[in-house]
Amino acid sequence: MSDHISSQTMVTSDPYSRYAADVLGNDINVIFKILRDRAKIIIACMIMVTFVSVVIATQIQTTYTATAKLMMNATDAAIKRSDVFQRLFPAGVVNTTDVLSQIQIMKSPAVITQVILDNNLYKNPDFGGSTYYQSFDMMPKDKQQAMITKIILGLKITQEPGTSLVNISFEAKNPVDAATIANAVHVAYARNEQKRLKEQASRASEWLAERLEVLKEDVQKAEMVLENARQENNITWSFDNDIRIKQIDLLVRELSVVEANFAETQAILDMIDKAHVNKKRFNTVPEFLNEELAENLKLMEAELLRKRALYEKRYGANHPEMIALRAEFSAFRDKLNAEVNNFAESVKNQKDIQISKINEINKKIAKYRDSYKRDSEKRLRMRNLQTHAQTSRALLNTFMGYYLESMQNLNIDQIPLRVITPATVPTHSSAFHKGLVIPLGLITGFFFGVLIALLIERLEDSVQSASQLERLTQLSVYGIMPFVKMAKGQKPSAYIHANPAGILAELMRTLLTTIDIRNPRLKAGGRVLTVTSTHAAEGKTTNAIWLATTAAQAGKKVLIIDADMRRPALHKAFGIGNSRGLVDYLSNRLPLDETIYKKDDSHVHIMTSKAIPTHALTLLTNERMDTLIRRVRDDYDLVILDGPTARIFSDSLVCAQLSDQTLFVVEWKKTKRAEILETLKQFRGMNYKDISLILNKVNERKILKLRKQDLAYMDENKRV
Repeated sequence: MSDHISSQTMVTSDPYSRYAADVLGNDINVIFKILRDRAKIIIACMIMVTFVSVVIATQIQTTYTATAKLMMNATDAAIKRSDVFQRLFPAGVVNTTDVLSQIQIMKSPAVITQVILDNNLYKNPDFGGSTYYQSFDMMPKDKQQAMITKIILGLKITQEPGTSLVNISFEAKNPVDAATIANAVHVAYARNEQKRLKEQASRASEWLAERLEVLKEDVQKAEMVLENARQENNITWSFDNDIRIKQIDLLVRELSVVEANFAETQAILDMIDKAHVNKKRFNTVPEFLNEELAENLKLMEAELLRKRALYEKRYGANHPEMIALRAEFSAFRDKLNAEVNNFAESVKNQKDIQISKINEINKKIAKYRDSYKRDSEKRLRMRNLQTHAQTSRALLNTFMGYYLESMQNLNIDQIPLRVITPATVPTHSSAFHKGLVIPLGLITGFFFGVLIALLIERLEDSVQSASQLERLTQLSVYGIMPFVKMAKGQKPSAYIHANPAGILAELMRTLLTTIDIRNPRLKAGGRVLTVTSTHAAEGKTTNAIWLATTAAQAGKKVLIIDADMRRPALHKAFGIGNSRGLVDYLSNRLPLDETIYKKDDSHVHIMTSKAIPTHALTLLTNERMDTLIRRVRDDYDLVILDGPTARIFSDSLVCAQLSDQTLFVVEWKKTKRAEILETLKQFRGMNYKDISLILNKVNERKILKLRKQDLAYMDENKRV
């Protein structure tokens, strides 16, 4: 492998990730080149979107929209309404949320029918009418419904947020019709609302009149019964009942305190009984003793426990001190149980006292209640009669006020809305401005095309151009070769001889020049090149032959070696045998001169190979391979190794290490990008940097355009 480091380097980060970021990132130059490559797609999208926009625009009819602005609930401020009567007799919309329900009423078939009748729309052909009809009733039912539906569809009523302002808009072919119907809608709505409110007021007045008669009779009866009761009982109010009530209240409070104390006492007795059941003799101070006694006993118990802990460490179990301490413990337990029994006895006595007191208080309460009940029954009846009479009189007065108010409102024309701005005849069409169709179509089509172009570029998994290949791999493209359809049986070398002035020959001469200029030789002797590719049938062998033939035509002494010992193809391409060749030399069966064929018409010397896939890598790494390269470098100006495909086999990596430069062939619009990167990753892994690309089998009709764009791109990179 060449020891020098060329001007081009392979990126150390993931090239495909960088390429994807460039395509959809912020690199304006990269995006511009992509859009330039996909210009036909963008232009096609612009034409298609513009055409569709024009077709749609021609189908849109010219319409006019008129709008009236209203304020709901514009009532006479002089009319005063009580809250209750407002619910019985609403004056219109109460709050902004109710505006939405009123909007639905405006769009109801009843209001729209009134609009049709007021403006004779059943004769207007724009709404499905005809002068044949003399009245709306003459129209068939289905046509009536169709006309109502059409007007509702053209009607748009909206509420301004947070207010009771309403905009009524109507869209029609005729501007006069638009203004007429927009105004007619709120007029018909106001008329219907006035009629509804008057009918409601009339019904309310009738109901109130009937109710007043019933209430008058109720009041008279209630007051008469009250007066009779006063005369019969001759009752006067005294303070005796108030005193009894206060005494009962005090006794009830005292009873609550005693019962609470009794509950506490019973709880303590329950604790004592439970403790006696579980432990016949107490060894530790129980929790239910009173605080002072329990505190003294706990101090004694703690002192004994402290002594026992001290003596157990200091003395044995039979020591006199320990025996005395056990006696103290026994005495403490006797005292403890005696105290518990005394405490339980005192609690029982306290319970008996509390029971007696509770019984005594209950007897007093019962006595006072019986006395109060006897004295209060008559007064309670009198109080109920008085309350009933007062309530009946108040209700009568209230309803009398409602009745007078309803009679007053029957004579007032109430308007449920106020017109802020009436609808005027519009002078400009409300439809889309047709003059903007083409510019907007072109702009929309352009952005749509750009999106499609970038999406195709992102999803396309093959290589479309040399500039794209360079962005993908971060390597230089040295050549762009056309797709050549050779005659049946024609050798690749013969095609070059037959077309010396053709585009292929020119491109091959350019490739040789590019290699000489951009990769100067640092070793003595001829140049050694390896030609490989990702897959078979991408044109690596054909390009190797074309390159060798072009160099021979330029007067160079050229040797091409078939280094693909897995699927050798060089002998077939030249139409010669492969009985002697590279395998024989590397196996030390024949000398070098006897393995080289020197009689081809292309003046290219050829070293063929045999298929030995199991030993191919072994032979290539043989010392005789190094010796072969040194000898042919001294004898030839150019040595080309036609290596095997590099994606699966590592043979080409060995050939690359023996070469000054490696040409990596990529088939246009076929080889997948991920596979290219995967293959080149192997060269990167061994830190091989002298590798360049050939974009092969490009459509000949496009090659001049691609060559012009991509060579400009390469020149730009070279300047950078």
